[in-house]
Amino acid sequence: MRCEAGDVAYVIRSACGNEGKVVQVLYWVEERAFYNGGIPNRQAGWVVEGYLNSRINPTGDIGGTSQGVLPDEWSQPIRYKEGDDETIVLAGKPKEDLLDQCNRLIATFNKLASYAKEFKK
Repeated sequence: MRCEAGDVAYVIRSACGNEGKVVQVLYWVEERAFYNGGIPNRQAGWVVEGYLNSRINPTGDIGGTSQGVLPDEWSQPIRYKEGDDETIVLAGKPKEDLLDQCNRLIATFNKLASYAKEFKK
Protein backbone atom coordinates (compact mmCIF):
# COMPACT_ATOMS: atom_id res chain seq x y z
CA MET A 1 0.00 0.00 0.00
CA ARG A 2 1.13 3.53 -0.70
CA CYS A 3 -0.51 5.27 2.25
CA GLU A 4 -0.66 4.68 5.99
CA ALA A 5 -3.11 6.01 8.55
CA GLY A 6 -1.96 9.47 9.61
CA ASP A 7 -0.34 10.36 6.26
CA VAL A 8 -1.02 13.53 4.34
CA ALA A 9 -1.52 12.67 0.67
CA TYR A 10 -2.25 14.16 -2.75
CA VAL A 11 -5.26 12.87 -4.65
CA ILE A 12 -3.80 11.75 -7.99
CA ARG A 13 -6.98 10.27 -9.50
CA SER A 14 -10.63 11.04 -8.84
CA ALA A 15 -14.04 10.44 -10.37
CA CYS A 16 -15.27 13.79 -8.97
CA GLY A 17 -12.51 16.27 -9.85
CA ASN A 18 -10.45 16.03 -6.65
CA GLU A 19 -7.09 15.59 -8.41
CA GLY A 20 -4.37 17.67 -6.77
CA LYS A 21 -6.21 18.13 -3.49
CA VAL A 22 -4.41 17.40 -0.25
CA VAL A 23 -6.11 15.11 2.26
CA GLN A 24 -5.46 13.61 5.69
CA VAL A 25 -5.51 9.79 5.62
CA LEU A 26 -7.61 8.55 8.56
CA TYR A 27 -8.14 4.77 8.36
CA TRP A 28 -8.77 1.85 5.98
CA VAL A 29 -12.25 0.46 5.27
CA GLU A 30 -13.18 -2.68 3.37
CA GLU A 31 -15.74 -2.80 0.57
CA ARG A 32 -19.33 -2.49 1.82
CA ALA A 33 -18.16 -1.23 5.21
CA PHE A 34 -19.54 1.89 6.91
CA TYR A 35 -17.60 5.03 7.80
CA ASN A 36 -18.24 8.47 9.27
CA GLY A 37 -21.14 7.39 11.46
CA GLY A 38 -22.86 5.02 9.04
CA ILE A 39 -22.23 6.14 5.47
CA PRO A 40 -22.08 3.00 3.27
CA ASN A 41 -18.89 2.42 1.31
CA ARG A 42 -18.87 0.89 -2.21
CA GLN A 43 -15.15 0.13 -2.44
CA ALA A 44 -12.21 -0.69 -0.22
CA GLY A 45 -9.99 2.30 0.43
CA TRP A 46 -8.73 4.94 2.82
CA VAL A 47 -11.18 7.19 4.60
CA VAL A 48 -9.68 10.63 3.99
CA GLU A 49 -10.54 14.07 5.26
CA GLY A 50 -10.31 17.32 3.35
CA TYR A 51 -12.45 19.61 1.23
CA LEU A 52 -13.67 17.13 -1.38
CA ASN A 53 -16.17 16.88 -4.19
CA SER A 54 -18.49 13.87 -3.90
CA ARG A 55 -21.23 12.23 -5.95
CA ILE A 56 -24.13 12.72 -3.57
CA ASN A 57 -27.09 11.05 -5.26
CA PRO A 58 -27.97 8.55 -8.01
CA THR A 59 -28.20 11.30 -10.65
CA GLY A 60 -24.45 11.87 -10.27
CA ASP A 61 -24.69 15.49 -9.08
CA ILE A 62 -21.50 16.63 -7.40
CA GLY A 63 -21.61 18.22 -3.96
CA GLY A 64 -19.14 18.91 -1.16
CA THR A 65 -18.04 16.67 1.69
CA SER A 66 -15.34 16.62 4.35
CA GLN A 67 -14.69 12.86 4.23
CA GLY A 68 -14.57 10.31 1.48
CA VAL A 69 -13.09 6.94 0.56
CA LEU A 70 -10.05 6.96 -1.71
CA PRO A 71 -8.58 3.79 -3.23
CA ASP A 72 -4.91 3.43 -2.28
CA GLU A 73 -3.75 3.63 -5.91
CA TRP A 74 -5.53 7.00 -6.31
CA SER A 75 -3.35 8.66 -3.67
CA GLN A 76 0.28 9.69 -3.28
CA PRO A 77 1.54 10.18 0.28
CA ILE A 78 3.61 13.26 1.04
CA ARG A 79 6.60 12.09 3.05
CA TYR A 80 9.96 13.65 3.73
CA LYS A 81 13.23 12.00 4.52
CA GLU A 82 14.81 13.15 7.77
CA GLY A 83 16.81 16.31 7.13
CA ASP A 84 15.15 17.25 3.80
CA ASP A 85 14.20 20.86 3.29
CA GLU A 86 10.43 20.64 2.78
CA THR A 87 10.31 23.68 0.51
CA ILE A 88 12.86 22.21 -1.89
CA VAL A 89 11.16 18.81 -1.81
CA LEU A 90 7.82 20.36 -2.82
CA ALA A 91 9.01 23.07 -5.20
CA GLY A 92 12.23 21.58 -6.51
CA LYS A 93 15.68 23.15 -6.50
CA PRO A 94 15.78 26.58 -8.13
CA LYS A 95 17.39 26.78 -11.53
CA GLU A 96 20.58 28.82 -11.80
CA ASP A 97 19.05 31.27 -14.31
CA LEU A 98 16.26 32.00 -11.83
CA LEU A 99 18.85 32.85 -9.16
CA ASP A 100 20.59 35.18 -11.64
CA GLN A 101 17.27 36.93 -12.35
CA CYS A 102 16.65 37.38 -8.63
CA ASN A 103 20.12 38.84 -8.11
CA ARG A 104 19.56 41.29 -11.01
CA LEU A 105 16.19 42.32 -9.55
CA ILE A 106 17.75 42.90 -6.13
CA ALA A 107 20.52 44.99 -7.66
CA THR A 108 17.97 47.03 -9.63
CA PHE A 109 15.84 47.53 -6.52
CA ASN A 110 18.86 48.71 -4.51
CA LYS A 111 19.83 51.16 -7.29
CA LEU A 112 16.27 52.54 -7.42
CA ALA A 113 16.22 52.87 -3.63
CA SER A 114 19.43 54.91 -3.71
CA TYR A 115 17.95 57.15 -6.46
CA ALA A 116 14.85 57.65 -4.32
CA LYS A 117 17.02 58.72 -1.36
CA GLU A 118 18.86 61.24 -3.57
CA PHE A 119 15.59 62.55 -4.99
CA LYS A 120 14.20 63.20 -1.48
CA LYS A 121 17.17 65.41 -0.57
